[in-house]
Amino acid sequence: MSSSLYEYTQHEKSIAAFELEKQRLESSYMNIINALEKQILEIETSIENSKSEVKKDILTKKSTYLQERIAKIDEGYASNRADIEKVQQSLNVRMEKLKSKIDGEKTSYEHNIQKLKNYRDNLESYTMSQLLEPIVNIIEIMRGQNETGQTHERKP
Repeated sequence: MSSSLYEYTQHEKSIAAFELEKQRLESSYMNIINALEKQILEIETSIENSKSEVKKDILTKKSTYLQERIAKIDEGYASNRADIEKVQQSLNVRMEKLKSKIDGEKTSYEHNIQKLKNYRDNLESYTMSQLLEPIVNIIEIMRGQNETGQTHERKP
């Protein structure tokens, strides 16, 4: 596997991991917000039913505090989600560049021949699949050119 292809698959895995993290973040956010909103509703009900002004004042302060916490949690969630999406976007951009590079490598005689020469000089450093990859690419280039009627002559 070429380094570009390896990097591409690593980016795919990273994007999937970030997607799972966004889902976990959203689930956690919703659980916390729902619990706080439930507390606020209970406090508001207690305020309506209370006869004591002191108790109403204390409950109102508590409700205000919980609403401020919700606002801070909202900001944090939005910021974290935006950060994750920004990283995902940069990975997607990099993957598009890698895809073009990979496609170019697969269709280039020179690139594949150079890979074979490198493998020839360091045979013990490579696996059989790494050795076969450029050979398969060259055969596919030749087959594609034969199908379109082009010659598959190359410059020495």
